[in-house]
Amino acid sequence: MDFYKLAPENIVIIYDDLDMEIGKYKISDNLSSAGHKGIQSVMDHVGTQKFKRIRIGVEKEGGRKNRGNISGEDFVLQDFEKEEIEKLKKLVDKIQFNLIF
Repeated sequence: MDFYKLAPENIVIIYDDLDMEIGKYKISDNLSSAGHKGIQSVMDHVGTQKFKRIRIGVEKEGGRKNRGNISGEDFVLQDFEKEEIEKLKKLVDKIQFNLIF
């Protein structure tokens, strides 16, 4: 941000969200971290919560019961399955469209 002289409101952070099923997303800005350590780290570094975020759902279809006993921290570090990758690829166009308009 310093090098390119960017204001916080001119950055977009894309991150995983275990509270949404894979293939879903939400665009928001000026919200708290809601416990997401990565977003809290950005907020601490930037000094504000006034930046755009794109939350990408990564939870299994049907919710946590379908991922077994694995913790959220371990779950998000696993590779996506082939079907999940396809769902995520389809999101790219939707997200780009919503960012433009």
